[in-house]
Amino acid sequence: MPQKVSYYELLKHPKWQKRRLEVLQEAGFRCEECGAEDATLHVHHAYYEKGLAPWDYLAQSLHCLCENCHKRAQDRADLGVGQEMAQDSRVPARLRSSCTKSAAGRSTQSRLR
Repeated sequence: MPQKVSYYELLKHPKWQKRRLEVLQEAGFRCEECGAEDATLHVHHAYYEKGLAPWDYLAQSLHCLCENCHKRAQDRADLGVGQEMAQDSRVPARLRSSCTKSAAGRSTQSRLR
């Protein structure tokens, strides 16, 4: 039985590194939230879907954020903020309905990261 690869290991994969670079280049190496150019940049997944590799998400769901804005996005997700996802037509319809579930019942894919 093959050993499951961790998410951390997937982020080292050349396919993710290429996809990440494309997102950063498309954003002009600036944070899409605050416009920072001189900060560490992260690629933020607007949602997660079980079974998808990090590089398999739609371009519209990957966002270039500085470290501070990425932390705020993660904190909002941890507080159960998913209303904007539920109304975002770029998020697949099958995921939007799970965006507004209570924190206890919310599925992983409805959490912003």
